[in-house]
Amino acid sequence: MCRSAELTYEFAMEYAESNGVDIWMDGKGVIGALAALPWFARPDDSVIMDAELP
Repeated sequence: MCRSAELTYEFAMEYAESNGVDIWMDGKGVIGALAALPWFARPDDSVIMDAELP
């Protein structure tokens, strides 16, 4: 859902709690941190670099 919609902080916190994820941070960054979890084991699929380096 985080790739196709804008999520609220409240939704992210509820989803984390219902799935046994402990949140140790407060404030901004929680949604991004949770969104990164599924890609942790698949780094080659998470970001596709299309730019040329100088």
